Amino acid sequence: MKLEYLKKNDPRIPSCALLEKKTLPTPWSEESIANMTPQGRYIVADVNDEVVGICSYYLVCDELELVNIAVADRFRKQGIGKAMMRKMLDESFSVCSLEVEEDNSSAISFYRSLGFKESGKRKNFYKNKDAIIMILQKENEKC
Repeated sequence: MKLEYLKKNDPRIPSCALLEKKTLPTPWSEESIANMTPQGRYIVADVNDEVVGICSYYLVCDELELVNIAVADRFRKQGIGKAMMRKMLDESFSVCSLEVEEDNSSAISFYRSLGFKESGKRKNFYKNKDAIIMILQKENEKC
């Protein structure tokens, strides 16, 4: 498996958008992926030149926010999601936040295994489903 940051005109953008469409409740379009702000990062996991995972996030000052993470069905439970999260968490930050559907127990367990803790809820965040806000804090990291 290879982990790389996506570049603006990367030929894998359509494959990334397709993976998001197949796996996420609110997928990004090709245009959205291609035009992430300067603070945006987009990690791609490749296996034999096939896009099998994506992880997008924003890093603003010392705050990191996970936007989307997805792994193709046939590649789940192989450590790809954890590898992408670890690459993201290697950034310098003081707090990382994310939202997860409140009934997605496997994702909540996954985030807890990385040290995230529940800190609140967002009503109707996912098309009439509530989201749990999860936070991970790092010590001694500042902007």
